[in-house]
Amino acid sequence: MTSLVRAYQPGDEAPIVELSNRSLAPYAGWVPRTVDYWRWSVLARPGVHATDILVLESDGRIVGYTVLRQDGSVLDFLVDPELRFRRRRAFVKQLVVALEGHARARRCDLLTFSLPVSDRLVDKALREAGYVVEQYQHFSIGILNPRVLLEELLRARRSRLAPLRMRSFTFELTPGRYPFLLSSRLLVQLEPSVRVDDISDAVEYPRDCVVRIDLCALTDLIFCRVSADTLLKQSQLEITPASSIAAACELLDALMVDADWHVPHSDWF
Repeated sequence: MTSLVRAYQPGDEAPIVELSNRSLAPYAGWVPRTVDYWRWSVLARPGVHATDILVLESDGRIVGYTVLRQDGSVLDFLVDPELRFRRRRAFVKQLVVALEGHARARRCDLLTFSLPVSDRLVDKALREAGYVVEQYQHFSIGILNPRVLLEELLRARRSRLAPLRMRSFTFELTPGRYPFLLSSRLLVQLEPSVRVDDISDAVEYPRDCVVRIDLCALTDLIFCRVSADTLLKQSQLEITPASSIAAACELLDALMVDADWHVPHSDWF
């Protein structure tokens, strides 16, 4: 089997987008690309020329691609995750060598990658090539509409919550460090279908399980996988009555995003 690294050419958009969507779909935070979006976010990006987009082709099929920005940042670096281990490792190394050659021609002294730490093969290949991890990128996530977020997460995880379907849960949410949001009270019901209703103005409401938490702690639970038990021990969560703690913790832990989080550099603006 023969492979080569070449510059992007018109007509590569669709297979590049297909490869991107297939490679990054397992990661939380990934929004599927379209060809138009890729052209806008990569091809038309300031500091990127069409010749800075390198494509790895094997037997006429695009199996990898990368994008170099003028400042030396690598916007995308993808090699087909479905390839066998040895073949994929060889392709990763081939693409890195080609990228370094292109960077030298562009007079870039430093390459900076932003990659998911869970891709051990790429991580190891880059370390073996002399790259070092200096720091992890940090980002912030804010919850703008808690009701909609809870409803969507619970609908997606409803199969896990069968033992809780006949129960109702009242969430009392405070803004925490979100000064632009108000306190709210949400009623969660799982049967006959998942519903989350805003009952902030209600005088009477179910109190068989009341969950008191601020939005910062809820964000940590959902996106950073901080367990409900940990939040209870840190006094960032209150559940009453005590007899409902186990059920509430089960519900809360089901809200956690399971997948590793990764947003490629090409989606940063």
